[in-house]
Amino acid sequence: MKKVIGIIGIIAGVLMALGPYTFVSVCMEMDGMSPACHATRTGALVLGIVIAIIGILILSLKNSTVQKVMPACLAIAGIIGIMMPTVIAPVCEMDTMHCHMYTMPFLIAISII
Repeated sequence: MKKVIGIIGIIAGVLMALGPYTFVSVCMEMDGMSPACHATRTGALVLGIVIAIIGILILSLKNSTVQKVMPACLAIAGIIGIMMPTVIAPVCEMDTMHCHMYTMPFLIAISII
């Protein structure tokens, strides 16, 4: 079970880190101004790296106490991931913006997994 949780953590972390920069990209700069969703993209990058590192630690560490704590850390990171595009660094408010339609649901879905 620990291998499955670790591998899912690594995959979810990589997808969260790279998704907003590639296939679920955030809005483009408009008139030289960065939209609000650029903070979401940066936060998702940092959180994705943290989640991937936790996944690697789950796979590599042998201490039983650490093995019990790391999945809880992964769950907390998932909760933060849900809050990232909604509360911490919200995406653009307009419902028709790319980040609102694609990036936010993607980050929430990855965080739930």
